[in-house]
Amino acid sequence: MSEMYKLINLLIKTHIPFEVVEDKFFGKVTPHIYYPCAENSKCSIVCHEFSYDGKAGKLESLGLTDYFTLVPDFDEPIGWQNAEEIFDAIFSDYYSNKE
Repeated sequence: MSEMYKLINLLIKTHIPFEVVEDKFFGKVTPHIYYPCAENSKCSIVCHEFSYDGKAGKLESLGLTDYFTLVPDFDEPIGWQNAEEIFDAIFSDYYSNKE
């Protein structure tokens, strides 16, 4: 199972809100994950042949500086991540901000 689908399954199992949008990169359709939603995302995750280490199946996220801190201005993507690393950051953010 790909890292993208591992992440999707982890988010589903824990009932953390997210949205998947199908993007096209040079004619290939690939899922793009937004947490918590595309319109007001704190983090977006992609994996395709042009993302950081996407050819090796690793994930690239935009909106996370490390595994627990969110970047307010979404400046730099972080690549070479697996599903568990990104899930840990999302899980931490979700439960620290849940009312």
